[in-house]
Amino acid sequence: MPSVFGVLTVITAVLLFVGMIFGELNMNIHEIIILIAVLAPIGLIEYIIYSWKAVQLAKYKK
Repeated sequence: MPSVFGVLTVITAVLLFVGMIFGELNMNIHEIIILIAVLAPIGLIEYIIYSWKAVQLAKYKK
């Protein structure tokens, strides 16, 4: 089951990429780097929580 934050991060990245291609978003490199720097830790934290829950479920199933 994909996570909400992971899906949102992917959707945001795709929209930014498409926007950059078509030139609708006049973002410079620095803004994109800042956005990635903000989104990446959220995805990482969410991934750690998801992994921890999977480990907990594995422990209970034994």
